[in-house]
Amino acid sequence: MVKVKICANKNIEDAQICLDAGADIIGILVGQNYVSDDFIDKETAKEINDFVDGRCDVSLVTHLTDSNEIIKLTKYIGNNIIQLHSDIEEAEVKKIKETLPNVKLVRLISITSDGTIYTDYKKFKYADYYILDSINLKNHQIGGTGLTHDWSKSALLIKKLNKPTFLAGGLNPNNIGQAIRIVNPYGVDVNSGCKNETGRKDKDKVRDFVYNAKHANNGTIVLTSCGFRNEEFKNRFYNIVNKEDLKNKKVLYITTAIDGEPLDNREWVEEEYKTILDLGISECNIIEYKIGNDINVNDFDIIYMMGGNTIYLLDMVRKYNFDKEIISFLNNDKIYIGSSAGSQILGTTIKLCSIYENNFVNMTDFTAMGIVDKEVVPHANKKEELIKKSNRDDLILLYDGDGIIIK
Repeated sequence: MVKVKICANKNIEDAQICLDAGADIIGILVGQNYVSDDFIDKETAKEINDFVDGRCDVSLVTHLTDSNEIIKLTKYIGNNIIQLHSDIEEAEVKKIKETLPNVKLVRLISITSDGTIYTDYKKFKYADYYILDSINLKNHQIGGTGLTHDWSKSALLIKKLNKPTFLAGGLNPNNIGQAIRIVNPYGVDVNSGCKNETGRKDKDKVRDFVYNAKHANNGTIVLTSCGFRNEEFKNRFYNIVNKEDLKNKKVLYITTAIDGEPLDNREWVEEEYKTILDLGISECNIIEYKIGNDINVNDFDIIYMMGGNTIYLLDMVRKYNFDKEIISFLNNDKIYIGSSAGSQILGTTIKLCSIYENNFVNMTDFTAMGIVDKEVVPHANKKEELIKKSNRDDLILLYDGDGIIIK
């Protein structure tokens, strides 16, 4: 399970929030080279460490470059991790490692917003962990920037690195699940994404961040063009979910997208319903539902989101904050099955869809939920010219009769 670090704790109250939420590591910032309200003095840092008393790890995050200062500071505070956020010489790092052999070292690799690696990490000789964090090139701020970077490039970099690696930069409770699914880091680190409007730790945000991070990889996502109408694809699904177990699964069958169609497609609803029954699910366990009605999605084992007008469906998801319901559902080790539009809304955008669908809700922002890291294009076999013309490589193409299972 992914490790979670909550950074920039400024007092005992902050530390208690992190402990209550189940954080693995709390960060304390001492020794800075730019103006920031996140830094505290060594006495406060020691007070926090003494209060934690081994209930989780404590990481000293510092911009200091003198090994003697860092060693003296660590011995005083008592932290068991040092996170070096500076261009410290390797000879200085060697001194720290030799003097404090039981203290773990985290080395920073700064990443620009477009995913460019800003740090020459290959020169690092001493590191127990790496952390990939966004850098603000306007003021050279590292850490606490609130800026994300290109996660797909971070995912590629992590595969090359030979150490456990944390991801940081612009993370918050709403995007942490997507970030983990794309990057697959050893751990995650958050600062500004868990603050309230006054700049203090937000108890609810910290709790949600830890929970969403710990459960990010639990759910199963099935992307299809038109349900399970292909036996080979159905058998692939049975490899993930035991067929015998399905008969007792409770299914929330969402038909909202059909309301966006100009014609009465009740026949279509019944046809999709049959594909659910064909999986071996008992009819008494299938509940038809429209987004906006009062229901607890986590009372169900499977969400089956049918097709229709994608723009209308995404509009309804936003209107009723149903994206948070879906994320919570997946975080509880449940199964989401999307058919056509039901798959498309899970991608990064529905920009391609907007070219050919009726936009009667006058949508201008085509950003989708971002649970998967590319735009999902169902019925790709019918859109080959449009796909070719788009000249894009960030598409997940779903062909009729087939699909993709993400576990």
